[in-house]
Amino acid sequence: MKIGWNLKSGTSWSMTSWKSYDDPSTGDYTFGMSRIGSQELVIKKGSQKIWQSGAWNGQSWNGVPGFKPNSIVTFNVVKNQDEMYSIYSFSNTSILSMIVLDYLGVAQRKTWVQSKGEWNTPKYYPDDNCDNYGKCGAFGSCHTNYDPICMCLPGFEVTSPSESNVLEGSQTCVRKREHMCGKGDGFIKLESIKLPDTTNSRIYMGLDMKECEIECRNYCSCTGYASAYVNEKVAWLGSET
Repeated sequence: MKIGWNLKSGTSWSMTSWKSYDDPSTGDYTFGMSRIGSQELVIKKGSQKIWQSGAWNGQSWNGVPGFKPNSIVTFNVVKNQDEMYSIYSFSNTSILSMIVLDYLGVAQRKTWVQSKGEWNTPKYYPDDNCDNYGKCGAFGSCHTNYDPICMCLPGFEVTSPSESNVLEGSQTCVRKREHMCGKGDGFIKLESIKLPDTTNSRIYMGLDMKECEIECRNYCSCTGYASAYVNEKVAWLGSET
């Protein structure tokens, strides 16, 4: 099935969980695609987002290993004036596969193993603590192998500074100094991380990374930029502070 949107009617193609393990009535969780931003897959509990895939880059969703193409499975996003949706297919048409959203809000990609006569679940989302949406708060980064797992990004520190700069309890990340827009402040390159939520971002078409940086610098509220879907670049325009 399609996971996405009919842009003409405004209809959402999404999955809804069961109420409980043995109650098939409508549950609390949905699995669908964000209509605003860069074609992200999302899991919500009611209106609260609990998981996001990261931006679609033309081949995969950034930061999600199970949603990357390989010799067996191919993922794709179709986007035109009528509809926007995600699909996946297998090079071997004899493979049986399905995506299930369970009553706990976990999306599982299952594949039938004929020799065992059972469904195998190679991937599920969220798959660890760092996969939960907003786990470390604004300007925090999550590292599965750390304890505690949350740290502040470069240029930020915890509300009660410490040498390790890790987040504990109710601490949050704040700027080390006042934002000096246009007076020497710049950007630091971050790699191997999932892109932030693109719902409140601005999408630029046909720009290269340098042009996107220049555009981002035109706004004091721009906190970062990245490459997203094919020829799209995304910039995050937050508050002026």
